[in-house]
Amino acid sequence: DLYLFHGPLSKMVDRMYGRGIEAQIAEVPTGLIATVNTWPITVADLDRGIWEYCTVRGMEIEEIEEIDPRRMEVIRAVVLGDLINDLAVWHFARLNPVPVDDGEVDAALAQIRGHFPSDEIFLARLAAQGMDAAAFREHVADQVHQRRWLEAKAAPYVTVSDEEVRAWFEGDEVSRLVPERWRARQIFMATLGKDAALVRKEMAKVAAILAGATMSFEDAAEKYSEDERSKRAGGDLGYFTRQRMPEDFIRAVAAQEPGKLGPPFQTKLGWHIVEVTDHLAEREAGFEEMRDEIHAYLTTQKRKDVISQIVRDTRARSKIWPPEPKPEAILEP
Repeated sequence: DLYLFHGPLSKMVDRMYGRGIEAQIAEVPTGLIATVNTWPITVADLDRGIWEYCTVRGMEIEEIEEIDPRRMEVIRAVVLGDLINDLAVWHFARLNPVPVDDGEVDAALAQIRGHFPSDEIFLARLAAQGMDAAAFREHVADQVHQRRWLEAKAAPYVTVSDEEVRAWFEGDEVSRLVPERWRARQIFMATLGKDAALVRKEMAKVAAILAGATMSFEDAAEKYSEDERSKRAGGDLGYFTRQRMPEDFIRAVAAQEPGKLGPPFQTKLGWHIVEVTDHLAEREAGFEEMRDEIHAYLTTQKRKDVISQIVRDTRARSKIWPPEPKPEAILEP
């Protein structure tokens, strides 16, 4: 075995990490759950994995603590499987590195950080998991590198022919339907936690300003709207379908005539002034119109399938102990 008995692979790993395999085995941690190529997975690792798994799904720490035991049992098993797969891929990826841009790491960090209301809370949650910002960045960088390595390995096997695109188009009539869509711009004021009558009065003032043409819609949206995303674009919401918007909002929008400013209306979220700028009826798309979209979809699906197979292969080629790990310590503190 080249890995365990001082072969080239063992020596390469020693050079990369600055310590021998024997030292790794000697440093058996407490709360050990499993090892992947002699690298340990501990209870602390599993707890951090569960925290990250739940956090990126929008759960607060209080919610995580109150998860039903049966559901938590499933989560623990899923996370342990992911940790084993990650370590297996990590070993292969480190031996065959691919370049990773710091911007990718920053973007991944920002996405995770976005689940927390402040930097202070984010850092406090990291500390509770035994990590600081530098250690977490290294962890995220490893994840980004693994993803890039998997994508690079999968690339030669991910091809989609014109025949496959045509077959998918002809075999899926439902997906050829382009749903009814609207494009609109809005000024929005929330009523949550506010005096609804005062909000309505304020919105009436904005409607009067627009009706008197003393301010453009774009300027009024930037000044008065509380929808932070659309106000920076002059209130533009882009194109949307019935499925993307609340029912009470769509009902009011559908009743408006495109090109004309509608009166203020109230939804469960607050008050709106909307101008519908375009309306497109449901129709069936042609092949040429959908070709690129179908090609991109099939490419994505194939990439997922190929990457899943690569992960299974790296796991099968790794030395996992015990052979069927359970999400519980086998060496207690």
